[in-house]
Amino acid sequence: MIDFWEALGRLAYDQELFNKFQEVLGQPPASGYLPMKDLMTEKKLPADGKTASPSTLRITATVLEIPREDYEKVQNFLRPILTEHYVSLFVAGELIWTFSRQDIRAAFTGLHDPISSVRLHAPSTSYFINLGLLLVDKLFREKVTEIAKADNDLAPLLPRLSDLERYHLKTVLRQARGSNRGRVLRVLRSQRLTTDLRDRSLTAVVLS
Repeated sequence: MIDFWEALGRLAYDQELFNKFQEVLGQPPASGYLPMKDLMTEKKLPADGKTASPSTLRITATVLEIPREDYEKVQNFLRPILTEHYVSLFVAGELIWTFSRQDIRAAFTGLHDPISSVRLHAPSTSYFINLGLLLVDKLFREKVTEIAKADNDLAPLLPRLSDLERYHLKTVLRQARGSNRGRVLRVLRSQRLTTDLRDRSLTAVVLS
């Protein structure tokens, strides 16, 4: 997931990069990669000592049909940009699915103003990772907010960031919350995706 957080952080920080990324994705599909079908999987669980008989775990999954070439385009675009030059299939699927909706793209673009309010000189990879994490992880966001409200030092939570980078994250959070831009902080949540390689396409299964 680190490549997902770094990718989101870089795309949110650099409007020009995000514009190019949208060109790679193309216009959102009319279907928005709507589910082709719903699947129900059942798994038998052994007795755990509290129950005398085995129980059944039911998992509902939604299947999205994403063409294989779409994965490859995203991977080829982001690979030279990310620090490790690696974009997993899992992350490519997450990004394609997330930005398959026009309202998500618009909300994400709206984050550029608060993020660019303070420009950093050569931000570190750790900064981009934490910026991406701030966007999609509610618990992490709440923790940063709690520390910032108490005017405490973020260094123990974010030890690899510089003072200016930590200040920048607090500024982004303060300006994004309580505004229309805050919607993207609620919408962009890390989804649990699994991928299954097929002959002509990759099927992304989103666990509900």
